[in-house]
Amino acid sequence: MAVTRILSPSKRTVKINEHSAFSLFRGNDGVAEMLASGGIGTSQELVKFVLSHFALGYKDVEAPAHFDMRPGCTAVQVKRSDGRGYLFGRNYDFEPHTMLILKNEPHDGYKSVSTVDTSFITGNFGKAGKFLPASVIKALALYLPVDGMNEKGVCLSVNMISDEDALITQDRGLPKQIVVTAVRTILDRAADVEQAIEILENCDMRSWKGFFCHVAIADAKGRCVAAEYIDDKLVINESPVVTNFYLEKGPKYGIGTEQSHIRYEKVMAHLAERSEMSADELRDELAGVAKSNFPDDFHTTEWSIVYDQKSLTATYYRREDYDHPWMVFI
Repeated sequence: MAVTRILSPSKRTVKINEHSAFSLFRGNDGVAEMLASGGIGTSQELVKFVLSHFALGYKDVEAPAHFDMRPGCTAVQVKRSDGRGYLFGRNYDFEPHTMLILKNEPHDGYKSVSTVDTSFITGNFGKAGKFLPASVIKALALYLPVDGMNEKGVCLSVNMISDEDALITQDRGLPKQIVVTAVRTILDRAADVEQAIEILENCDMRSWKGFFCHVAIADAKGRCVAAEYIDDKLVINESPVVTNFYLEKGPKYGIGTEQSHIRYEKVMAHLAERSEMSADELRDELAGVAKSNFPDDFHTTEWSIVYDQKSLTATYYRREDYDHPWMVFI
């Protein structure tokens, strides 16, 4: 029987094991200042803003041209079998990397917990990456969440789509955002899917050539959507399952990996048979589409998470170790 370890994050970054850690940020996380300054449209702007806002120095650190993120993922929302709200599950599939579970308690926003692949930080800074102190990594991690949940039960999952023609260049005079800063803004400010969509509608989304992520957004009322961009236009599709292909009907529909279609169809078939699940059953559903089920794939399922949108807990399973979960309370 699995024994869950409860994590109680503090301001100090604490290692769980050699490739996992957790920490807490409490204070002004800078979202208001980021938006007021015109937003963030590139990796360089992100690094410059974070180092300046948190007065971290390191002005000579050369920011990466872009953060190289190409994960494959599965996200699913399901009603709890006991009728007590909803659960949101997420697999993060990529190469073996390091992770940081980061609890955020901003002065002007909702509390949240998010997960960050810190290899994006250390690996993309070249030689300087190995010398970045924990304080710099944590500050940058605030603006590089790939999934998370806030105290209102709003959950997000950033899911990559393989589309070399993808490029988002919105330019309507609104504050700029890249996908990870938008996730931070939504976690801080959205109480439901509708408010999350409003945040996306009121920013100019930017990306770099060949890099495209759509975002699964789910709230405590049971609404789950995929937010995508087609020809610089935000489109929203209602779906309880999001993997790694476009859901918007039209020329882009279905573009993505073959495996992402297999995972999507498998989970959707199970939801048709069983529309309600316990937390353990959702964990098993995530295990059924984890990377160990695809031996021809060199990626791994770096983590699986079951977010309880009612009790506001996040239960983590690292690298398909389902016997030693970790839990964080928001």
